[in-house]
Amino acid sequence: MYRSVRPLVLLVTGALVLIPAAAALAVGTPAGTSVDNSATVDYAVGGVAQAPIASNLVSFLVDNRIDIAVTTLDAGAITVLPGS
Repeated sequence: MYRSVRPLVLLVTGALVLIPAAAALAVGTPAGTSVDNSATVDYAVGGVAQAPIASNLVSFLVDNRIDIAVTTLDAGAITVLPGS
Protein backbone atom coordinates (compact mmCIF):
# COMPACT_ATOMS: atom_id res chain seq x y z
CA MET A 1 0.00 0.00 0.00
CA TYR A 2 2.93 2.33 0.65
CA ARG A 3 3.86 2.33 -3.04
CA SER A 4 0.36 3.33 -4.17
CA VAL A 5 0.01 6.19 -1.65
CA ARG A 6 3.43 7.76 -2.22
CA PRO A 7 2.77 8.97 -5.81
CA LEU A 8 -0.48 10.55 -4.62
CA VAL A 9 1.31 12.36 -1.80
CA LEU A 10 3.97 13.60 -4.22
CA LEU A 11 1.32 14.74 -6.69
CA VAL A 12 -0.66 16.67 -4.08
CA THR A 13 2.49 18.22 -2.60
CA GLY A 14 3.66 19.30 -6.05
CA ALA A 15 0.28 20.81 -6.85
CA LEU A 16 0.29 22.81 -3.61
CA VAL A 17 3.75 24.19 -4.37
CA LEU A 18 2.62 25.38 -7.78
CA ILE A 19 -0.37 27.35 -6.49
CA PRO A 20 0.63 31.02 -6.64
CA ALA A 21 0.38 33.05 -3.45
CA ALA A 22 -1.50 35.77 -5.32
CA ALA A 23 -4.48 33.44 -5.65
CA ALA A 24 -5.04 33.80 -1.91
CA LEU A 25 -5.84 37.49 -2.27
CA ALA A 26 -9.57 38.17 -2.44
CA VAL A 27 -9.24 41.26 -4.64
CA GLY A 28 -12.65 42.80 -5.24
CA THR A 29 -14.47 40.48 -2.82
CA PRO A 30 -16.25 42.44 -0.08
CA ALA A 31 -15.29 41.73 3.54
CA GLY A 32 -17.71 39.39 5.28
CA THR A 33 -18.38 37.33 2.12
CA SER A 34 -18.48 33.57 2.72
CA VAL A 35 -16.32 31.60 0.28
CA ASP A 36 -16.69 27.84 -0.20
CA ASN A 37 -13.67 25.92 -1.45
CA SER A 38 -12.94 22.31 -2.39
CA ALA A 39 -10.47 20.41 -4.57
CA THR A 40 -10.45 17.21 -6.60
CA VAL A 41 -7.40 15.17 -7.56
CA ASP A 42 -7.35 13.07 -10.73
CA TYR A 43 -4.37 10.75 -11.12
CA ALA A 44 -3.15 7.51 -12.68
CA VAL A 45 -1.03 4.69 -11.27
CA GLY A 46 1.02 2.82 -13.83
CA GLY A 47 -1.02 4.41 -16.60
CA VAL A 48 -4.32 3.23 -15.09
CA ALA A 49 -6.70 6.05 -14.20
CA GLN A 50 -7.82 6.01 -10.58
CA ALA A 51 -11.07 7.26 -9.10
CA PRO A 52 -10.96 11.02 -8.39
CA ILE A 53 -10.46 12.00 -4.76
CA ALA A 54 -12.42 15.00 -3.50
CA SER A 55 -11.48 17.10 -0.49
CA ASN A 56 -13.85 18.25 2.19
CA LEU A 57 -15.79 21.45 1.56
CA VAL A 58 -14.19 24.32 3.49
CA SER A 59 -15.81 27.72 4.07
CA PHE A 60 -14.16 30.92 5.22
CA LEU A 61 -15.11 34.58 5.57
CA VAL A 62 -13.24 37.25 3.64
CA ASP A 63 -11.59 39.65 6.08
CA ASN A 64 -10.56 43.29 5.77
CA ARG A 65 -7.08 43.98 4.44
CA ILE A 66 -5.39 47.07 5.76
CA ASP A 67 -2.12 48.68 4.73
CA ILE A 68 -0.17 50.20 7.60
CA ALA A 69 2.88 52.42 7.27
CA VAL A 70 4.91 52.84 10.46
CA THR A 71 7.45 55.66 10.65
CA THR A 72 9.65 57.01 13.39
CA LEU A 73 10.17 60.58 14.53
CA ASP A 74 13.70 59.78 15.78
CA ALA A 75 16.44 61.41 13.72
CA GLY A 76 19.04 58.71 14.44
CA ALA A 77 19.22 55.01 13.71
CA ILE A 78 17.06 52.73 15.82
CA THR A 79 18.60 49.55 17.23
CA VAL A 80 16.35 46.51 17.15
CA LEU A 81 17.23 43.33 19.02
CA PRO A 82 15.72 39.88 18.42
CA GLY A 83 12.98 39.07 20.91
CA SER A 84 12.50 42.66 22.04
